[in-house]
Amino acid sequence: EMVGYVDKAMERYPLQMKIVVRFGIYQIEDRTIDVTVMYDRAALAVKRIKGKYGEAYAYFDDSMRNELLLEKEITNSMQQALADGEFLVYLQPKCNLKTEEYVGAEALIRWMNPERGLLPPGQFIPIFEKTGFITEVDLYVWEQVCRMLARWKQENRTLIPISVNVSRADLYHSDFMDRILELMDKYDIEPSLLHMEITETVYTENQNQILDMVNQMEKLGFKVEMDDFGSGYSSLCMLKNTPFDVLKMDRQFLDECLDSKQGKTIISHVISMSNDLGLSIIAEGVENRGTADFLYDNGCSVSQGFYFSKPVSIPEFEHMLDEQQTEQQR
Repeated sequence: EMVGYVDKAMERYPLQMKIVVRFGIYQIEDRTIDVTVMYDRAALAVKRIKGKYGEAYAYFDDSMRNELLLEKEITNSMQQALADGEFLVYLQPKCNLKTEEYVGAEALIRWMNPERGLLPPGQFIPIFEKTGFITEVDLYVWEQVCRMLARWKQENRTLIPISVNVSRADLYHSDFMDRILELMDKYDIEPSLLHMEITETVYTENQNQILDMVNQMEKLGFKVEMDDFGSGYSSLCMLKNTPFDVLKMDRQFLDECLDSKQGKTIISHVISMSNDLGLSIIAEGVENRGTADFLYDNGCSVSQGFYFSKPVSIPEFEHMLDEQQTEQQR
């Protein structure tokens, strides 16, 4: 009835465009709840049908209630979890497609919760981003990676560059770069061993801040990677204007393009364009030999994905490096 009423009301205001109204509904069960909380619950319900054609309304339900409870639990425990060392750094190898040797790795965060076990990043990273806590976590990852590289130097291990993510929130912390440089100095790490990964959407939304940071990083000797290329509104002008060193093709972009002849042509041209621009290119999410061969045949020499290895703990990664080195010496 509500939908029909709104549709009729809209007819009184003829516009040149079709306007679709959607509703999130929270049925009041407890009148003592603050009205702003009721509103938040209705807003959460309507988010569930965003972009779903034909669905005009959604009710707040138990699954959403559990989602809110988990969010509150995470928000209440995240600071203590960081202090207690519950966050772990995992590494996913970047492999040379011809030799399959490890030429780098991406650092990823995992949360070993004492009660819930290993939490998937999708469950807590969006909450960290919303609260701004993500910057503290990012700096924690940077420190763990610097500490690891310093230990590798002491143990005379082969050093390979490690990529660390920079989040949207990091750009607004004026001392973020200073804290990174303090870590580099503390552990005596060369900038060339650390790559900064910044997602494509952050580039498009924060170009001025990104340019300032990237230019500063470049001058200091860091390598900068554009992560998830193809996941948003990729712009060729963006490639022209932003001084980064590495382009990482998004996994979903790669999967969707490999389904058709036209898509394969697009991938082929993205690779050749990157090579012509002097950018290194890395393909994410490679899961089979066929994809690996296609990428290599079209000029992409480095990849990461489950075909080579899932993200592993630091001790596991070191074991894999040791095995590879032993194999090469035979």
